[in-house]
Amino acid sequence: MMGCRDPEGTRTDAELISALQRTWLLPKDGVHDAAAEAKFSLDSIVGDDGSNYSAGEKQMLALCRALAKNSRIIVLVSLIN
Repeated sequence: MMGCRDPEGTRTDAELISALQRTWLLPKDGVHDAAAEAKFSLDSIVGDDGSNYSAGEKQMLALCRALAKNSRIIVLVSLIN
């Protein structure tokens, strides 16, 4: 999973975990959620084309990458009618 979130390898584990927590994929410090930690830990396995993640989870992971990169501009588009 780490390569998917930080392909350049420039972020620390703490920075990546912080981005996961800010996107609500991992619980905040002090809270334990075994299911989320198993699915979104830095060493979890990613299936082909992210097949083990829902479309919404993939969107949240994309937001997580943008936060981890400290992007100045993030464009969010909702396709809900």
